[in-house]
Amino acid sequence: MSNPTIIGRLTGSPSSDELLDPRAATRLAAESKEDFWGYNEGAMQVALYQSVGDEDRGGMVLTLSSDGDENFCPHVVQTARGIELHIAGDGEADAAVRALIQVLQKWVRPPNVDDWKSAR
Repeated sequence: MSNPTIIGRLTGSPSSDELLDPRAATRLAAESKEDFWGYNEGAMQVALYQSVGDEDRGGMVLTLSSDGDENFCPHVVQTARGIELHIAGDGEADAAVRALIQVLQKWVRPPNVDDWKSAR
């Protein structure tokens, strides 16, 4: 899979594709794969991609996926102000959270974030 492009959507915008704005290319910053057992066995993979741009071209993309043919995979519901992330199954959810923790700990804060806050 190639690195995803960061997509911008303004708060309150409908999900119409013509209102989505490709913003920036990304680089893979971290990835993790966590196994789960229970009713089904498998693994959840999480990858964190950070923008190669900055400011309004900055940002990040998280990808979550499940292996296997009979496991639940992550599902997203778009809302007017964001998204809801749904992960069905205790094993799948637990593995996804463990993988998310691993990649989020490797987040590198964009330079100047503190400067932008103090300038307000």
